[in-house]
Amino acid sequence: MAVFLSPVGGVASQFFTNTGSVLTGGNLYTYAAGTTTPQATYTSVSGGTAHANPIVLDSAGRVPGGEIWLTASANYKFVLKTSADVLISSWDNITGINGTGITSNASSVTYDPSGTGAVATTVQTKLREAYNAVSDFACDNTGATNTTTKLLAFYNACISTGKPGHIPAGSYKVTPGVLKFYAGGVDKNWPDISTDGHYAVFFDVDSTGNVNAPILEITTVTSNSANQPSILSKYWQGGSHGGLTFRDNTGQTATNRHGLALTGVWYTNFGVISGYQLGGSTVYQPQNMYGGTNPDPWSCFKLSFDAILGQYNKGRTVESNNGVGMDTWLIQFVYGIDNQTGCWYGCGTGVVIDQMAGSGVDGGFGWFFDDGAASGSPFGGNRLTIGVVECDGWQQGFRINKITNFNFTQFRFNHRYSAATSQYWPRVCFQITAGTDPNIRSGTITAYNRIESGGTFAQLGNFLQCNNSSNIFDLTINADYADNGGIGVTDAWLTQNSQMSTAMSIYLNKLTKPLFDSTVKCLSDALGGAAATRVPNTGWGTSASKLSFGVNQIAASLSTQYNLTTSTYTAPYTGLYQVQMVLPMTCAVGTCIRMGFFTTSGSTECAVWSYQVNAGVQMHSNTGQVWLLQGETVYAIADQNTASATLAVTPQSNANECRFVVIPL
Repeated sequence: MAVFLSPVGGVASQFFTNTGSVLTGGNLYTYAAGTTTPQATYTSVSGGTAHANPIVLDSAGRVPGGEIWLTASANYKFVLKTSADVLISSWDNITGINGTGITSNASSVTYDPSGTGAVATTVQTKLREAYNAVSDFACDNTGATNTTTKLLAFYNACISTGKPGHIPAGSYKVTPGVLKFYAGGVDKNWPDISTDGHYAVFFDVDSTGNVNAPILEITTVTSNSANQPSILSKYWQGGSHGGLTFRDNTGQTATNRHGLALTGVWYTNFGVISGYQLGGSTVYQPQNMYGGTNPDPWSCFKLSFDAILGQYNKGRTVESNNGVGMDTWLIQFVYGIDNQTGCWYGCGTGVVIDQMAGSGVDGGFGWFFDDGAASGSPFGGNRLTIGVVECDGWQQGFRINKITNFNFTQFRFNHRYSAATSQYWPRVCFQITAGTDPNIRSGTITAYNRIESGGTFAQLGNFLQCNNSSNIFDLTINADYADNGGIGVTDAWLTQNSQMSTAMSIYLNKLTKPLFDSTVKCLSDALGGAAATRVPNTGWGTSASKLSFGVNQIAASLSTQYNLTTSTYTAPYTGLYQVQMVLPMTCAVGTCIRMGFFTTSGSTECAVWSYQVNAGVQMHSNTGQVWLLQGETVYAIADQNTASATLAVTPQSNANECRFVVIPL
């Protein structure tokens, strides 16, 4: 039998009491490790003769024969007592020196942490405090083989035990639709999953097959059905997931092949999540509405992202179709480049985005801040805050609709000439209140425009487009521009083709200079008189038929648009205006008085003919509506068919009887 020398009392050892006296007649007991079962030791290397148990020490406190030998494959416990059997000390898990009995199982090796109050455990328990996808689950991070099943086992182990996991750097070939984690109709904790970073860890779509499903999905529903009352308001909660890049180089058409799909996830922190050439979007929130309108049971609440990136996706960088179910997200940075359908869709509630940037999308708007809900839904997004934004190379900019209480802090648009289209991009920086149920309330936008060289002013797009402006309430826009290309940009460009009107509640400023205030109606009510207002008998439709009026009786603070010298009204913005003219005339019965309004675009509007029917004073009037572009002027014209070169108006009681009125609608 193989035996090895004992490290306790092995050769010529001498034992003492705790006070330093020789342990004469002491007792040395030997047991199997961790037990009180006696286990034999031997007197020599031959292993032929066993010691007595206990071994009784001689008068010098030494082992009789001077040696102790242990079975090679066994672990021992030694207990040392006095001759009166009073315990002095014990030693456990002892093996022979160089013996094969040294265990390879970490469960029998003690881990003793330092520090007061620290609790000892085994090395095995310590090593199992966290999982490693590669070293513990043999996930292939070389990209050579499909490792979806092993990744699934890794995630499930972290979820079931609550222990953290780590995904080392490398390429992991995966099949979409398999890494889908369902909470099971109960509240469940998401674990902490760390990675070596999004530029280091890649989930690459396996080209085998053409599965149209997200690559990684965390969800509380088994399908996108609208009503599942048995699992209402049950969420994944807490935890984190480190940076990760989803790549799809297969070239397959799979519009639902998103990177990370989320439903019913609360209080989870994500690192940098990146998507490259995906069939869908990098981060995707599908639509789940209870009763068709309520997203709350499947909302994603209090999520944070270090960044969300999208490059060359067929979808977007971020896409949320669940209305206000995108609840209180904090995203440090959103970036999109050459995504086919833009960078962002959705709005949510309480969303904060520190920085955004993007370029390179043809066709539609790059950023859709809409509620993302079903057509005709009664609610929209609110409390949206966006910090610094750089917009470069988008054909269209931002579409904003159904949002309340929002603040867009620092936007910059780089207007660059596209030789391929003979136009500047973007064509529109902000399109407001477009789409289903248009509505904007209590918002602030600050934007700077940099116009580069290459084209002409006529090829420049519009800064602002207000569709259905009657649904804009309390919107303030602070804008400025730099005409780096020297193409003749003026302040009027900021409202060019904007379709703003006084029906809205909107304020547009160029830094500290007000350009448009919808609460100021810009009325004009100019009064005439016999000396100033005379009707000619020639020149209809030209400046020769222009009528002169005197003072404007509207306070200057409400009307800065009427020119007393030229008797013309200049439109402060593009829109519809009501025009009115009243001429008191005394002339022969049958005299024809023709009245109308002339604009600088060269057109005569609202012409009417009025005939004198009595010899006394008769009021001739004309009221109509004209469409004026911003900066365009309008004035009153008239002529008469008598032989007199001019006929003076003849107000009887006061000057109010002769007037030229313009009212913005």
